[in-house]
Formats: sequence, structure tokens, C-alpha cells
Amino acid sequence: MKHVLVLAAMLITSTIVAVGNVILAKLTGFDFFGLTFWFIIPAGAILAGMAAAGGGILAARLLNHGLTKIDAFMMVGVSAATMVLYYYLDYYTLVLDDGRRARDLIGFWDYMDLVLTSSHLRIGRGARDIGQVGAMGYWLAGLEFIGFMAGGFSAFALAARMPRCTDCGAYLRKLKSRKTEELTREEAEAMIDQFNNGDVAEVAEVLRWKPPERTFAKQDKRAVITHELQGCPKCMREQLKSSINVFNGEEWKEIEALESRRDLVPGLSFRQHFE
Repeated sequence: MKHVLVLAAMLITSTIVAVGNVILAKLTGFDFFGLTFWFIIPAGAILAGMAAAGGGILAARLLNHGLTKIDAFMMVGVSAATMVLYYYLDYYTLVLDDGRRARDLIGFWDYMDLVLTSSHLRIGRGARDIGQVGAMGYWLAGLEFIGFMAGGFSAFALAARMPRCTDCGAYLRKLKSRKTEELTREEAEAMIDQFNNGDVAEVAEVLRWKPPERTFAKQDKRAVITHELQGCPKCMREQLKSSINVFNGEEWKEIEALESRRDLVPGLSFRQHFE
């Protein structure tokens, strides 16, 4: 039953995405789905595919449903179908300048052939028109189709990474968070080590500890740790997450490999340590 509800939610978001792009294209002439970088990266299709499958992520969270391979297949399929739905809605609503409806004059697949082969390719910042794409339109459409499928799979991968309760499997929700002041790398490493290996009292000390007042030079290497308290809405168990951002002298970058999580024993709350 949960698979059906996940599918229903995706069909809703898929329809919203397709209708939205039809309206955008008719009002502005801009087809977001066709946005491509360097001729090979269908960025618009990927983002639209993720949005189309987004209803599945929302439904999974509301239902506390862990997505499976079946859901992955559905997310990819619905995302790909969104592209076809867009073209069909564009075809069905197209009215020519003389008032005639396109659907009364030509079949859908003939319309698709006409659209794909007669569309114009535009390049550069000024969107310079270099002419009709001809048969290459099918290759571009195929690339767009792959982009939609990639977007659907990306949505599934995103949902699969969302933290879940180790006891009941429900998706965790963010309760509170706290960010440290800028730290030296040695201080950050010591805090992460104590967070990972210390007992409950030592972890609480990590959350309370503040570095001495000082001023870093512009190019000094440093780090900031973000502590986040997440909770299970079903069994109320809490989990601590610690992530670290490092400044290498030029830019800040999150080090995912150093992300840490700790489950708290049932009945223990760390809310007071985030006040």
C-alpha cells in the first residue's frame, strides 16, 4: 500500500512539473527542460526529473517508508514519463495563429517528429541561433530523456541517504543545532575524537566547550564544527550528528568523511545541551 501512495505522490508532483513548464514556455518562450550545458549535460532535465520524483520523498517521510528498489524503479519511470507528459500537454494545448488546434490537424507522434527536428539550436551567452537541429533533434531528445531518468535516480539516492532511527526505522527530524566558533585543526580533531569515543558526559562537554577569544589571519587554516540534534518522531529516540567544515586558506569545504553520528540511549535527551 505504501508503494502505491508513494507512486500517487510522484504522479502529482510530475503533473505539477510538466504543467509548470508548459506555462513557462508559453508565457516566456523558455523551455527549462531543454536547458543544457556544453551540449551534453541536460541540467534542466535532471533538475526537473528530481522535482517530479520529489513527491515520493515527501510521501516516504510522511509514511516512514524506507524506499526500496521498487520505489527506485518507479521514481526513474515517473521522472522519464514527465518529459512525455510535457510534450503531450504542449501538443494538446497548442493553438495556431488562425485559431485552429494542433491536435485537430496532426497526431501526437507526428507533432513530436516536427518539434524535435525543426527546433532551433541556440548557443552562447546571447543565445545565438545556429539553425534547425534536424535529425540531431532525436539525439538531443534522447539526452534529455536520460537526464530525466538521472534526476529520478538522484532523488532516490537523496532519499536513501536521509538518516533513519536505528530502532523503528522512522526518518529523523532536526530538533536543534549549534555551530562552534572558528577552531584550529588540532582543536577540531580533538573535539571530533571526543565526540566519537567519549562517554555521554564527555560528549556533553564537547557541546559546551568554547575556544579562547582570538583572531585568525585571513589565510589561516581553520575549521568549524556543526552539531545537530535529530529526533525520531515515532519512538522519540535522539541522535547526535557532527559535521566539519574546513578552510584550506582559499575556500570553505565540508569534509563528509569526517561526519559522525551517535545514537543516544532510549529515554535520554540532549535538548538542554543545545539551549
